[in-house]
Amino acid sequence: EQYPSASEGGWGAVPVSNDGSEGGFQWTIYFLRNPGITNGVTFPPGSGNVVSPTIDDSTLGGESSKVEVTGVVDGSQPIVGDFKLSISGEQTEPISHNAAAEAVEQSLNDLAVTGSVSASSTLRTMQRIPGIQVNVQKDHTIASVIGGDLRQYLAPGDFFRIGGGDGSGLLGETTSIDGGLHIGSATLSYGSPFLIELDPAIPFDKEAGERLRISGDEYGIVSNGVEVQQVVVHRSNWIADAEFYQLKISLDGVIETTNCLTFDASANEVQAAINSLSEVGADGVRVT
Repeated sequence: EQYPSASEGGWGAVPVSNDGSEGGFQWTIYFLRNPGITNGVTFPPGSGNVVSPTIDDSTLGGESSKVEVTGVVDGSQPIVGDFKLSISGEQTEPISHNAAAEAVEQSLNDLAVTGSVSASSTLRTMQRIPGIQVNVQKDHTIASVIGGDLRQYLAPGDFFRIGGGDGSGLLGETTSIDGGLHIGSATLSYGSPFLIELDPAIPFDKEAGERLRISGDEYGIVSNGVEVQQVVVHRSNWIADAEFYQLKISLDGVIETTNCLTFDASANEVQAAINSLSEVGADGVRVT
């Protein structure tokens, strides 16, 4: 990009106010994956510092031309080494910082003061990317990014999380685990896949495919109990577009009919027609 800006240093057809003011190009380099000891790279990805490149500008021409390298932001210290866990005065052998769940489980099972334990592991994604906002529409697989370029922070293959909190506690997240938001309480029977007696003060609006943490364990939502119906409309090719059909809905013994809809009515139009019924009400259904 132009240095120091698009309107200084001789750029933008703007006269230079001070003779000798520098003007040229600048490149910003982001080191997203650096050599390290965790599978050949540093952990977390992008941590650690890379030695600044040396410069050979002997063939560079121009009045007082030069090339300079300036460090803008230092990388954070990578996680290395190991740790130990103590239970009732007994301590495990050193556990690597990137040990698999099986290794942690074995280290705990080796203690005389424990019975049989199980362990699971996952990446803890708690560092908020500054200025970045991501929007995802329902049932879509593509997210739109606002406020910056993710390629300045993430390398191909990096793992990241959308939604939840960053550990600050401002959103009511579980700061000691993974940033998940507390949504309420429920009852879970042993061997049953159903959550019952949900806290009525907390609307359960989670979608199938999202993850829940219950008593420390993580579960996937298969169904959220919301009824799903499919409407299929077809016609002959020769019929012109016009008001084509209505939907008749029966709820609690009351039958209502929507306004007329065109054959190619959008999801929003169908949704608005159904939600206008008195027995359904605003936001009663979502149509995709």
